[in-house]
Amino acid sequence: MILFIVINVRILIADIYLIPSSSMENTLYPKDVILVNKLKYGPNLPRSPYEIPWVNLYYLLQDNSKEAVTKKRWPAKRLAGASHVKQGDVIVFKNFSKDVVFVKRCAAIAGDTLKIKNGEVITNNNLYDAAEHIRNNYAFKIKSPKGFYNTIDSLNIDTHFYSLKSDGYWKEAELSYLEIEKLKGLNLIDSVQKKTDVYILDEKKLYGRGGENQAWTLDNYGPVVVPRAGMEIQLTNEAFRLYRGLIKHNENVFIKRKKNNTFHVNGKRITSYTFKKNYYFMLGDNRKQSRDSRYFGFLPEEKIIGKVSCVLFSNKDDKFQWNRLFKGV
Repeated sequence: MILFIVINVRILIADIYLIPSSSMENTLYPKDVILVNKLKYGPNLPRSPYEIPWVNLYYLLQDNSKEAVTKKRWPAKRLAGASHVKQGDVIVFKNFSKDVVFVKRCAAIAGDTLKIKNGEVITNNNLYDAAEHIRNNYAFKIKSPKGFYNTIDSLNIDTHFYSLKSDGYWKEAELSYLEIEKLKGLNLIDSVQKKTDVYILDEKKLYGRGGENQAWTLDNYGPVVVPRAGMEIQLTNEAFRLYRGLIKHNENVFIKRKKNNTFHVNGKRITSYTFKKNYYFMLGDNRKQSRDSRYFGFLPEEKIIGKVSCVLFSNKDDKFQWNRLFKGV
């Protein structure tokens, strides 16, 4: 999970955030300071005077400010942006509170059909070309333990290599696509295989898991259709289980299922539902360590803050990183 401490620089076009922890290695690291472009997708307008910088100081001094600060006076509205969210964009978005936000990579946009098969992301029946810094668990056989460790130090790979067998030739490590390709290119390893998850009881909390989808894991997930504004779905038991929470909490429509497996809104029977909003499916680059849409579900468009433009500067490992100054993401 990525948590951000919000630096008190809030303007309409951009925000600056400090990252204390990350599940986006090797894309972003703890103590990176990032610049977020809020104009890219269009800024969200304030929903109360308390969300307007400087203006909110007057209201915060009022006696009833504690009660009024959480109330929304105006409906949610987003100005038109320079472009739309695209697959692969690294996005900052709100989640559980306005001062705690997340950053993930968009794996699927509104209307896409997404499936994860053996750790590979497939959208609309096409393999999604992962960024070079996407991290997964790999098992591989090294050709020479001595030669491997003599060379690995020069590659600046920040990870641990675990032995799978007593002979020292089989290793396991969490590596990015770029790192595993480096090892292959140096002719250090062979018999490489990506390690995928099997059914784990703790993964009951995966979004959408249950019923016909009981066998879903982090590495074998879906297919799911990402809702799009105007998209109509037929209300089956599986569709109801997958989308009912989203419809209730984000679209303010309560659908009730009766014992005869019929569906009702305000006492009226319905057989289909048409979504009002666009949603997105988000994944962290460190796939095994990320709390993302596989857990919290689809991201509503209005919760998006903006696109990460660059790393302004970084104090990774408590040392100023000159190579990350104004580094693109």
